[in-house]
Amino acid sequence: MGREPDIDSGRRLRVSSSFRSVWTIIIVTLVMGGGVLVGSMNRPQSDDIQQESLWQAYGEGTKTVKIGVMSTTDNSFPQDRFLADIARAEINAYCDEADLEYRFDFIYTNANGQAGNVKNITIRYHDQGVRIIIGFGWSSFFCSSAYTFGMENNMTLISPSSTSPIYNIEDHVFRLCTNDLNQILPIAAMIKSLHVSGIVILQRDDAWGDGIVWALKELIEDEGSPIIETIKYACEDTTFHKYLDEAEEALQRLTVEKGISKPGVFAVSFNEVETLLQEATTHPELLSVPWFGSEEIASSARILDEAGDEAVKVMLTSPQVDHVPEGDESRVYKRLNASYFDETGYHLGFYTANVYDACWIAALSVIEAGTDNGADVQRVLPYVAAGYTGATGRCLLDENGDRDRMDYSLSGYFEVDGEYRYLRCGKYHHGGSVEWNWELLGPG
Repeated sequence: MGREPDIDSGRRLRVSSSFRSVWTIIIVTLVMGGGVLVGSMNRPQSDDIQQESLWQAYGEGTKTVKIGVMSTTDNSFPQDRFLADIARAEINAYCDEADLEYRFDFIYTNANGQAGNVKNITIRYHDQGVRIIIGFGWSSFFCSSAYTFGMENNMTLISPSSTSPIYNIEDHVFRLCTNDLNQILPIAAMIKSLHVSGIVILQRDDAWGDGIVWALKELIEDEGSPIIETIKYACEDTTFHKYLDEAEEALQRLTVEKGISKPGVFAVSFNEVETLLQEATTHPELLSVPWFGSEEIASSARILDEAGDEAVKVMLTSPQVDHVPEGDESRVYKRLNASYFDETGYHLGFYTANVYDACWIAALSVIEAGTDNGADVQRVLPYVAAGYTGATGRCLLDENGDRDRMDYSLSGYFEVDGEYRYLRCGKYHHGGSVEWNWELLGPG
């Protein structure tokens, strides 16, 4: 886990041009409450698509496919099952409406927050005839060697929320979320749009922190600015004064020696950012410049409670994957969110909504491949996903099988009517532009 990440490693779509040319994407609307846009594609008539499968007869003229849905924790299990049950009912209604021969059964499991359970669950799924699994919510779940078992046994694995860029994903794994390195795109765009010309980075000294900083430097160096100074801190430390001393000295070098007129701080941190902010009160120069944060510290109630004054003072701003589609694409999310809120009392977040979309993409891929055979499902899945628009918007995947072209909301910490709050203060569009709420931010 300590090696330098290889952004270019991973899956390349192994689809011949002749196979790709037979696909014609037709967007159809499922006539159900609010409708969901799904990609319906002409099935390729190719000899290399094997019709081997583990179909189970279910009524005359129908074929039943088992799909595994693996939850991460006890808390996520009822939420995942609620969303998957909605998807299952809609998918089977869609098959009935379209006079398709397939029906889908979902088998639910819970990893109880333990990576050690995941491989055994994957093996049990295989023994039950399951060849497609939706789950693996934490990156450590793949590290359990479940993904190796899946590869060796021709299974297709779909993750709603594993974001690690560190390990090398094999061809049978797809992720409906972007990997963590993609957050450097909105972070760099924020820095550039606010004309910050020098950055002091306070970074966790681990593989995750190394990956984020390495990717940011690669991107910024391509653009020629700003100047960067990096301070690493030990993850196990509970006090950070010595690192803040180094950061303040680095800030002075930027302003005095380099002549930087508008510097900033980038915190590549987890929950320890609260302590960093609290202890920065003895380093006034650090609290006099804007701070940017990684996605992991956006919209944190703990920051509001424990370091709200400092977060507001530096206007700490971080990106978050923008999980609410815009315009016509938003109607599926609105319908699903209303049901989810009635059930849980919470609004539907991006990673949880991906469970619903993963169910649809898995089922449609089986339908289009004409089998649940792993290699055939994996071959068609990227094109099914590209033609599918669901609760999280269009589910286009990149060449590594991860979610592509995501917008990010930009959230900052503010004081409103005497209370500390985190508020959406801007948006990053995947094309590279940033929109700021200048009324909230104040003069630029």
